[in-house]
Amino acid sequence: MVFDFLKHLTTLSSGSILLILALIEKFANEPHLSQSLFRSAAAFCVAILSALVAMAVVAFSVGGEKPSSNEANVLAWGFTIAGVCFFFGIMLVGLTVLRISM
Repeated sequence: MVFDFLKHLTTLSSGSILLILALIEKFANEPHLSQSLFRSAAAFCVAILSALVAMAVVAFSVGGEKPSSNEANVLAWGFTIAGVCFFFGIMLVGLTVLRISM
């Protein structure tokens, strides 16, 4: 279940980066919008990387054994960082789109 959540989070983050690239291309002449979009893309990249680390921990402990305490800590931190960065990236994209529409 955790693996599937992280898999969906990486897919949504990747799609969001593609959306951001399209928006940056369209609004490249407005630096404050581009800067906000670059920050959200960076947040999505961090979310993808931390989710991949957490997915690796889950994948290596599939054999039915419980992960060690270090592995559990890495999984917890990766899961938390991925979720927070994804939320932060979505908020930045949403605020940027609101600024564009005004």
